[in-house]
Formats: sequence, structure tokens, C-alpha cells
Amino acid sequence: MTATQHPSARPAPALYDSFAQYGSGVTLVSTRDGEEDLFFIAASVLTASVDPFTIAVSMGRTRAGAAAIAAGAPWAVSILAADHLGLVRTLTGRTAREERRAALAAAGAQRT
Repeated sequence: MTATQHPSARPAPALYDSFAQYGSGVTLVSTRDGEEDLFFIAASVLTASVDPFTIAVSMGRTRAGAAAIAAGAPWAVSILAADHLGLVRTLTGRTAREERRAALAAAGAQRT
């Protein structure tokens, strides 16, 4: 899945600089399907182009949110830091949906 800005919309310098410094890491991809918040951990996110600014996210077809993203729903990528390891383990482990949502809330995630 790739996201592309309009060709005339050059990314803000801060965004450009951030992705220039991003080598690799773990990210949280989130979207919404109707009223349901969906998310998954993605370890493969990369800058595919800087003009127009485009990122590529590798995900399986069965990932939560994949169908909504493929259908055109807005989505976001959050780059996680090393201190988010507990959150990543909760989100990728065999945990109940309520436990995953509580872990996101505890980490400061807010529904918009």
C-alpha cells in the first residue's frame, strides 16, 4: 500500500527531514472502518519517493484495516520508539481486543 501526496504538494521540511533520518523501525498503522478503529504493527515502512512524497507500507491482506485502506479510508503511520516495546508486544501478542485498546490508551493514543 502506498500513499502519495498531490504532485504540487511538496512535503513540509520537518516531514521530509524526519523521513530522511528514518532508517527502519516498527510502526503502528491505524485507520477506521465506519466507527471501528483498526490498527496493526508494520515493520516494513519506507520512503518510496520524495517528489511526490510517497511512503510504502507492507501488509498482509488479512491485517486489521487492510480492506478499509484498500477501499480508500484515511490512514496514519506512527513511528514507535524503543520505549514502546511493551506496547508492541501487547499489540502483536495473543491478547484480547480490549487489552490492545487499553494498551494504546495507556500509551497516549487518542481517538479522533
